[in-house]
Amino acid sequence: MGDETDAFSTLRERIARLEEFRDRHMEVHVAERLAVSISDLSLNRRLDEMNNLRKQIDSERGDYILRDWFEKVHASLEDRIKILENGENRELGMRQPLIGLIKWIGALIGGLILACISWLFGKSMK
Repeated sequence: MGDETDAFSTLRERIARLEEFRDRHMEVHVAERLAVSISDLSLNRRLDEMNNLRKQIDSERGDYILRDWFEKVHASLEDRIKILENGENRELGMRQPLIGLIKWIGALIGGLILACISWLFGKSMK
């Protein structure tokens, strides 16, 4: 009978340890579920932030021009400016002799007027 009592007490001890393990094991599962829930919340928050960033990028995309379009238009404007500059230089080159002629005619007329005035005053003084 001593052996049976020892066997029963050994079984009771093993059962108690198994129940204790089961209880602690349930705590482990609860902790795992809690960790997974926290991880899900964190992941969802980060995904929401990424989606908001994507929406912001998509909305701002229309505010900026594309580089290739800008370069094409800029090159076109540079060509137009060169054409205008060449035309202005040509016109300025053609105007220079005309401006010189106008100045010469002005000086001639001014000289003639001074000569007439001097002649008139010289005649009236006599």
